[in-house]
Amino acid sequence: MEKIKVVQYGCGKMAKYTLRYLYEHGAQIVGAIDVNPQVVGMDVGDYAGLGLKTGVLISDDTDKVLDECQADVAIVTLFSFIGDIYDHVEKCVRRGIHVITTCEEAIYPWTTAAAPINKLDTLAKETGCTITGSGMQDIFWINMVAMVASGCNKIEKIKGTYSYNVEDYGLALEKAHGCGLTPEEFEAQIAHPETLQGITVEEETIGKVYGPDDGDQCDWWITGEPNTEFHVVKPATVEHTCATVVNRIPSLLCAPAGYVTCDQLDPLCYLTYPMEYHL
Repeated sequence: MEKIKVVQYGCGKMAKYTLRYLYEHGAQIVGAIDVNPQVVGMDVGDYAGLGLKTGVLISDDTDKVLDECQADVAIVTLFSFIGDIYDHVEKCVRRGIHVITTCEEAIYPWTTAAAPINKLDTLAKETGCTITGSGMQDIFWINMVAMVASGCNKIEKIKGTYSYNVEDYGLALEKAHGCGLTPEEFEAQIAHPETLQGITVEEETIGKVYGPDDGDQCDWWITGEPNTEFHVVKPATVEHTCATVVNRIPSLLCAPAGYVTCDQLDPLCYLTYPMEYHL
């Protein structure tokens, strides 16, 4: 079986993990893209701490990399909103390269970025590739919550609290979490508190610079019959995000062409074999 060929699009902190996880799970890393002069020209092996030279250098020439690397999949780890990653995703999709991204809005963009997503969906169907969003929320804020909720008879409210260290992500998430908005603006632009079924969904996202005793949170409470709660104690959000993205690649490649949200993909699984054996 042929190795799955992957290009890393965006080489920030997350990429150090995705590249190592790709290598450890048998993917063939065929390209890496970034514009940061501090990393451009570095061998991927040195950048990701693989302990070896790969011969793949981080490049700021996106078109050259995408034209020459013959990638099956691009992992896009750039920004939080569809509008900011659109051109980058389009470059991949026009070449028939499947895309999986950590962009937060990409997890379910049909209601918040319908116009650009419809364009990408149409283009992906024309070129025969699939686009999806994944990360920590894929498992810990969506699928895990849905699974626990399916063990309840009646649900009145679902509340989740999660936190992150801004030093891990920088100011890229500032806009995504509504920093600087008035309560009225936040309610209108970001908050959508009640479902059509009448269940109230309340989520609290905390971003701050951590002290030595701080850690990420992932806490959930389901009010109903019966009341239920579960917690992931100090989850490693960055590592979970990157591992989820890498483990999602086989289900991405098995999905129909177009923009497919993670709830429509095959169930996630831990890659016990090199990832090409999971297709």
